[in-house]
Amino acid sequence: MTLYYSPGWANLFLLVTVIIASYILGIVAYRLYLSPLARIPGPKLAALTTWYNAYHDLWRGGQYVWVVEEMHRKYGPIVRVRPDVIHINDPAFIEKLYTQSPKHRREKYWTTLQTLYSLRSILATQDHDLHRRRRAALNPFFSQQNVRRLDPIISDTFANLLRRMGGWAVVGSPVRMSIPSRAAVKDVIQACAFGEGEKCLEMEDCSSGFFDLSSYTGANSSSWNPLLLAQLGYGQCASNYHDNSGAPSCDLCKVCRGVGGPSRGGGSRRQDHTCPGEGLVYEALDGKFCVIPAGTAMGMWVPILNRTPDLYGQPNLFRPERYLENPKLSKYLMSFSKGGRQCLGMGLAYQELYTFTAGLVRRYNIYDPSKKHQDGPTLELYQTIREDIAMHADHIVMPPREGSPGLRVITRS
Repeated sequence: MTLYYSPGWANLFLLVTVIIASYILGIVAYRLYLSPLARIPGPKLAALTTWYNAYHDLWRGGQYVWVVEEMHRKYGPIVRVRPDVIHINDPAFIEKLYTQSPKHRREKYWTTLQTLYSLRSILATQDHDLHRRRRAALNPFFSQQNVRRLDPIISDTFANLLRRMGGWAVVGSPVRMSIPSRAAVKDVIQACAFGEGEKCLEMEDCSSGFFDLSSYTGANSSSWNPLLLAQLGYGQCASNYHDNSGAPSCDLCKVCRGVGGPSRGGGSRRQDHTCPGEGLVYEALDGKFCVIPAGTAMGMWVPILNRTPDLYGQPNLFRPERYLENPKLSKYLMSFSKGGRQCLGMGLAYQELYTFTAGLVRRYNIYDPSKKHQDGPTLELYQTIREDIAMHADHIVMPPREGSPGLRVITRS
């Protein structure tokens, strides 16, 4: 059998190759030189391809947040972190981007919408007006008056936590405090949302397997029911648990050892928004400004913003009095986000924090090894270092380093 060379196929292959190469070169030229974002500083790889972001988040395990932090040190307060997204690390810009005014449209970008939310849930609602209508239906459930009505539930849960800690004091072995603190928060949210259910604090291990797993996988809400009541229930149970559950144990470690800054972040990952129909102007402290075109995706990463050195001064030092010295600092705290999409359960979360954190501090003294007799019940840190509670990666939730046992304490009666 004789095979004949066909110049037609060779020409077609060459044509396809030229088209593909031209397309790729066109994308490169547009993203690096012609895009409205081309003038925003940042690494060329980040401007060229989303694979730069993917490499640090997927291959390196949620490390892009620290790469972006380093970008800001090198390039300034506004950087391009993806071909279609810019990141701003300036507390003064919070009110402009995450405005409370209903007249200024703010919509979530697809990088946030397609992370883990179901299509018709309130958290995945992109349209500004539709989101306002859906949120309005839920707001009354989380009013200040209704949150105060939940105080008996929170107090009962805290009493249950103290009961368990008293039992551990008898045993005398170290306790992974991050587990019962998560269990307590989960029990509160479950009682508020569903009214009943098995309580984690009443399980022998406080459901440690569930919390160990969820700390690294995040709240999988792909099966959230779009109905408002289901959103009120499971949605708040998942989001409030992850936002708030580690705070009491982290705060306790800070009190015992004096480490840690204003906030480890709270809410989660980068809050990418767009401003359809409205361009924004960013002006830096040095007077330089940048016009951001309407519809541009931009965001702020909470763990970075909440530790801005120029605002907080020694942000990794545990100095709660900084908020008394400068009450205006609170308006920059992004742990629950800001604007019209601010965390719906923020009031409930604070009520939990007030009860659990203050209650533990009042109940227990810090163990003093120099004293032969302690003044009442005590807590002692057990082989716990800063890295055991510090955020190591961004997986929507913010786990410490892999393999960390978290905060461990020894309780004594």
